[in-house]
Amino acid sequence: MHSEKVTLPGSGGTPLAGRLDLPDAQPRAFALFAHCFTCSKDVLAASRIANALTGFGIAVLRFDFTGLGRRRLRQHQLHVQRRRPGQRG
Repeated sequence: MHSEKVTLPGSGGTPLAGRLDLPDAQPRAFALFAHCFTCSKDVLAASRIANALTGFGIAVLRFDFTGLGRRRLRQHQLHVQRRRPGQRG
């Protein structure tokens, strides 16, 4: 297995730090790994899962959500919209 750092375009133009884990042979499938909200792409569990999947020939793309991991935002840069139950939009 080998791993490559990648940058993905995020919502609103914010770049997201990512990692593409590739098996030694041609990938037979691809997986997108979305970690928990408070974790990063580099959390030990994500690394172990990606390692196991590449062992089965599956390439894995994992990334940090906006405001987490390498792309951590300052509090004033992160906007969270609250909605009331049943409110749309």
